Amino acid sequence: MNLRKELVTEQQTLNVPVTHEEVYIERRVGSGQVSAAPIGEGEAIRVPVSAEQVNVTKQTDGAFRRCFPRMPGRRDRPWQ
Repeated sequence: MNLRKELVTEQQTLNVPVTHEEVYIERRVGSGQVSAAPIGEGEAIRVPVSAEQVNVTKQTDGAFRRCFPRMPGRRDRPWQ
Protein backbone atom coordinates (compact mmCIF):
# COMPACT_ATOMS: atom_id res chain seq x y z
CA MET A 1 0.00 0.00 0.00
CA ASN A 2 1.26 3.46 -0.84
CA LEU A 3 -0.27 6.52 0.83
CA ARG A 4 0.62 9.98 -0.42
CA LYS A 5 -0.58 13.47 0.46
CA GLU A 6 -0.38 16.48 -1.87
CA LEU A 7 -1.14 20.12 -1.22
CA VAL A 8 -3.32 21.59 -3.98
CA THR A 9 -4.00 25.34 -3.98
CA GLU A 10 -6.89 26.89 -5.89
CA GLN A 11 -8.35 30.37 -6.06
CA GLN A 12 -12.01 30.92 -5.24
CA THR A 13 -14.07 34.04 -5.79
CA LEU A 14 -17.26 34.69 -3.88
CA ASN A 15 -19.80 37.40 -4.59
CA VAL A 16 -21.19 38.59 -1.29
CA PRO A 17 -24.03 41.12 -1.27
CA VAL A 18 -23.55 43.90 1.26
CA THR A 19 -26.03 46.61 2.14
CA HIS A 20 -25.85 50.05 3.64
CA GLU A 21 -28.43 52.44 5.00
CA GLU A 22 -28.52 56.14 4.32
CA VAL A 23 -30.91 58.97 5.04
CA TYR A 24 -32.13 60.78 1.93
CA ILE A 25 -32.87 64.49 2.37
CA GLU A 26 -35.16 66.04 -0.23
CA ARG A 27 -35.70 69.80 -0.36
CA ARG A 28 -39.29 70.93 -0.89
CA VAL A 29 -40.73 74.36 -1.50
CA GLY A 30 -43.01 75.88 1.16
CA SER A 31 -46.15 74.48 -0.49
CA GLY A 32 -45.00 70.89 0.07
CA GLN A 33 -44.31 70.27 -3.63
CA VAL A 34 -41.05 68.75 -4.87
CA SER A 35 -38.75 71.50 -6.12
CA ALA A 36 -37.12 71.18 -9.55
CA ALA A 37 -34.27 73.54 -8.56
CA PRO A 38 -31.01 71.74 -7.82
CA ILE A 39 -29.83 71.50 -4.24
CA GLY A 40 -26.85 73.79 -3.78
CA GLU A 41 -23.38 72.63 -2.83
CA GLY A 42 -22.73 72.24 0.86
CA GLU A 43 -26.25 70.93 1.51
CA ALA A 44 -26.29 67.33 2.67
CA ILE A 45 -28.29 65.04 0.40
CA ARG A 46 -27.45 61.55 1.67
CA VAL A 47 -26.21 60.74 5.15
CA PRO A 48 -24.78 57.23 5.77
CA VAL A 49 -26.32 55.49 8.78
CA SER A 50 -24.85 51.97 8.72
CA ALA A 51 -22.95 49.66 6.37
CA GLU A 52 -22.13 45.96 6.28
CA GLN A 53 -18.54 44.82 5.93
CA VAL A 54 -17.26 41.49 4.60
CA ASN A 55 -15.04 39.44 6.91
CA VAL A 56 -13.38 36.45 5.19
CA THR A 57 -11.88 33.50 7.07
CA LYS A 58 -10.92 30.01 6.01
CA GLN A 59 -10.68 26.73 7.91
CA THR A 60 -9.88 23.09 7.26
CA ASP A 61 -12.96 20.93 6.84
CA GLY A 62 -11.47 17.58 7.95
CA ALA A 63 -12.10 15.69 4.69
CA PHE A 64 -9.21 13.32 5.51
CA ARG A 65 -10.96 12.11 8.64
CA ARG A 66 -14.13 11.40 6.64
CA CYS A 67 -12.18 9.31 4.10
CA PHE A 68 -10.17 7.39 6.72
CA PRO A 69 -12.28 6.90 9.85
CA ARG A 70 -10.62 5.70 13.05
CA MET A 71 -10.40 1.97 13.50
CA PRO A 72 -11.77 0.61 16.78
CA GLY A 73 -9.09 0.63 19.49
CA ARG A 74 -6.59 2.72 17.44
CA ARG A 75 -5.91 6.29 18.59
CA ASP A 76 -2.50 7.03 17.12
CA ARG A 77 -2.95 6.04 13.44
CA PRO A 78 -6.58 6.01 12.24
CA TRP A 79 -5.85 4.22 8.92
CA GLN A 80 -4.07 1.13 10.31
